[in-house]
Amino acid sequence: MRNLNNILLSGILIAFCWLAPIMTAGQASSVYNINKYNGLSTNHVYHSIVDKLGYLWISTNDGVYRYNGYILKKFGYNEGVPNTDIWDFYKDTKGRIWLLSMAEDIGYIEHGRFNTVTRHLNKSELLYPHWVSNLGDSLIFINKGYHLDSGEICIITKDTLYSIAFAWPVDTNICIVGGKILEIADSFNVVNIIPAWDWITNRRAVKQVYIPELSARLTQSTRHGAFFDKYIYIGVVGDKEVFIYNIDNISVDTLRLGHRLVHCFPGEKTFHVLTRTMAMTYDSSLRLTSTIDLSAIFLQLRNILRTLMQCMIHFGNIVYLHPRRGCSSATPAKSSFTI
Repeated sequence: MRNLNNILLSGILIAFCWLAPIMTAGQASSVYNINKYNGLSTNHVYHSIVDKLGYLWISTNDGVYRYNGYILKKFGYNEGVPNTDIWDFYKDTKGRIWLLSMAEDIGYIEHGRFNTVTRHLNKSELLYPHWVSNLGDSLIFINKGYHLDSGEICIITKDTLYSIAFAWPVDTNICIVGGKILEIADSFNVVNIIPAWDWITNRRAVKQVYIPELSARLTQSTRHGAFFDKYIYIGVVGDKEVFIYNIDNISVDTLRLGHRLVHCFPGEKTFHVLTRTMAMTYDSSLRLTSTIDLSAIFLQLRNILRTLMQCMIHFGNIVYLHPRRGCSSATPAKSSFTI
């Protein structure tokens, strides 16, 4: 039952990610259910985005898939991807799709090909990108895979990765938003905001501000990130609110959900929130622009699950399901599984 629920939830997340831009434009749409049984090699889906051509990209623990509405194309080891456990994407200003994972290399997909960037000085430390942001035509991120007691700021420019190591300040979170580096002190709620190039060249043109509870909420969060080059979103799965911090005017907004949070993520010009019963889309001013009631969808899913459970035939600990005829007392080898 848990596997079936994971399949259904993954399908809803994929469909919602793809349909969100269409919903905000007010166009008619269709729902597609993509899973292990009709194209993917796994139901372990982390994330999905839509590129400038309208292709849907799906990241999984077994590679990345591009869907054009008809065909799924996989990018994995055969295409040069260094680690197929891809937990996130980043779409840069040039429209390139960067694959984020834990690996010794990092790269992007452009024109249907995976491209690996060159590491300056041929360093071999593990790359674990966090807080990825555009910096002009370059890309900047924090490498959490460097050392436990220190960090690394990485910049990719002209397909070459340069890195600068630094010691983690005591009780301080480091994040990047819109090309600015934020040093967030746990103890005093003081945030140093430093332009990335100033931080890199050690000019330290610091803007110091006071933002209550930002560090504590970051530490407790299960969903967080940056979007629109000025916002930090912080949420905890199961809570009924998402906090949005505006770094430009140093303010905080609270999105009251009314239902428990399942997932939240930024789009190109939108921010999306998924709860157990609702899917919501916000614009760049954090105005609610569209909602989808998921209650009817979940009711249909429950009916499907109930039908499956009723039609299962138990033989000891084995259940046999025929892939086309449904239940069967026969024993087709490819369609049996243990519960």
